[in-house]
Amino acid sequence: GGNRTDFTSTVAFDNNSIFLISTTLSDDIPATVGGSLPDTVENLHITRCSFNNLNTLYSRYLGGNKSDFVIKAIAENGVLHLTGYSGSSDFPVTNGSESSTQFNDVTDAYYTRLNPDGNIVYSTYLTSNELDFTSQLIIANGDAYIGGTAVSTINGQKSAFINKVNANGTLAYSKRFKIGPLSNNIIPS
Repeated sequence: GGNRTDFTSTVAFDNNSIFLISTTLSDDIPATVGGSLPDTVENLHITRCSFNNLNTLYSRYLGGNKSDFVIKAIAENGVLHLTGYSGSSDFPVTNGSESSTQFNDVTDAYYTRLNPDGNIVYSTYLTSNELDFTSQLIIANGDAYIGGTAVSTINGQKSAFINKVNANGTLAYSKRFKIGPLSNNIIPS
């Protein structure tokens, strides 16, 4: 832990490693990859440890200028896949995607892939003009399937979403389905 509030959000395992993913306000946790982040908001801190002796393999911060949270993490052969939601307008992305600029849209979903050394391989916002919250992450043949819920800031209309990010980091598709009391049926968009 560090000099402020820290809590473990999720843990992921593969054959050789344990990944501890925490939400932190601390700015003094040692980082071996990347640098530190502002200590005024909640960011992610990720530590990869050897499964055999718990030696630290890497430690890094991930996040931006507002609060960032992880919901699911999956480790596979040293590669860490993360999804969650971010309030940051500068969450680190590799494909030029941007956070939503819709009024009152303060939460955007994201997907990030880290290599075995903790460096970002691929990172993107998965956003709409709604509040976006991920809830599921599945990895199959290197492809990532990310599911969640979006809520309109205008009328409260809910929609479910599914995104597929190919193993090479390209977005294969993004589908939304209106659900809830303002929709009589599930309507794909």
